[in-house]
Amino acid sequence: MSANNHQGLIRVVLCDDHDLFRQGLAEMLSTADDIEVVGEANTHDSATATVLEKGPDVVLLDLEMPNGGAEETVNRILQLPQPPRVVIVTMHDEPRLVRRFIGRGASAYLTKSGSLKELLDTVRNAAASPMLLPGDERTRLVPKRVLEDLEGRADGLSGRELEILLQAARGMSNQQIATSLHLSEATVKRHLANIYNKMEVTSRTGATQKALANGWISSFELSERDRATGHRSLGNGLLGASDARYRALLANLADMVTISDRDGGCLYASPATEKVSGYTPEEFVARHPFDSIHPEDRPRCEEALAKLVDNPGLSLELEHRVRHKNGTWRWVEGTFTSLFNDPDVGGLVATVRDISDRKRAEERARLAAEAPRPSSTIASSTTILGAKLWTSVLTGVSVLSTSIRPNYEVGETPDSRTRSLYQSAPPVASMSRATAAVQDCSPEPSGSPV
Repeated sequence: MSANNHQGLIRVVLCDDHDLFRQGLAEMLSTADDIEVVGEANTHDSATATVLEKGPDVVLLDLEMPNGGAEETVNRILQLPQPPRVVIVTMHDEPRLVRRFIGRGASAYLTKSGSLKELLDTVRNAAASPMLLPGDERTRLVPKRVLEDLEGRADGLSGRELEILLQAARGMSNQQIATSLHLSEATVKRHLANIYNKMEVTSRTGATQKALANGWISSFELSERDRATGHRSLGNGLLGASDARYRALLANLADMVTISDRDGGCLYASPATEKVSGYTPEEFVARHPFDSIHPEDRPRCEEALAKLVDNPGLSLELEHRVRHKNGTWRWVEGTFTSLFNDPDVGGLVATVRDISDRKRAEERARLAAEAPRPSSTIASSTTILGAKLWTSVLTGVSVLSTSIRPNYEVGETPDSRTRSLYQSAPPVASMSRATAAVQDCSPEPSGSPV
């Protein structure tokens, strides 16, 4: 018990940035006669100050609070002259995260899904347990289910590779990782290649998903960098609850919007993803988009990705084929913009729409234009015949005009000559015979018909 405790009660300070949850904890603890809540805090900074002021026996500490990091808060609290027992209370139960904070000196680890009995027992046991140095894991109080997985390790990955994997999973570029760890970019690339090989994956997205599934990294660690720096992460900022209008816009867009990492792995997919690809946003993020691209189009898409990664701010438009969830190939058209250097996005933003109907219409029009027409031979023959007929008519008219050039006899006029020629011409029974007569008297044209 602390020096300030004169009634034998277990003095507790609650540290959580969610007011309702913190108030709920206080009410639950108030049901116990031997526990007293003496202070509350809603940031990491105020947590240390409140503990120093109130001198509690136990601190219930949430990991995800603003203004600082959880590890630093645990360290500061445990370095006080009369440090209390620290109990981590969080929604995260990944084994790696448990090991991390138990190793820092936390006395217990409690998930927010626990029962009232678990809460009260944990507080009482923590207050009664001996103070242990950081790194000493004896008698730590950890939920049984989490404890069973506590010995899981990232098989084959070194400590340095785990560190690089975590930073890569956070969306940091190779250059940013190199600067953070004081390595060359080439060394980071070599480590990532080894990580992919050991994990039997082909991208950062695949490595991240497998590491999360095996507890090698935690979802808390993925967003921790953004909380510490004040930058908005993809999940907690750009698409966070405060951006309701942006979320509403995405929800009502007919086009699919995605954000991808430098390897092309999908970090976010909008609700319209299912309409375009057949996959739910969650299913789409779990897959690597390049796996669905048509083999003939994939090299071109990979070349475009490399160009976008190397040129921040660049925007490209692409058309390519992708395999729909139902197994059919679909044509899509997308605008891809490189926003890797934007701290609010940190990825490749794509707006994609299905253009299969348009492509089918274009193909039908092309085939129709190239197909032979059954009437083309007749039309061509008619055209040639007509040209030949007119040539013959004109020739006949020329001959006729020559034969009636004005060499009139004495007393003749043009009208009287015309009447005389008409009367002396043989009768013609029909237009077809007249045409034949004209053709018979015309010279045979030379060369190809017009």
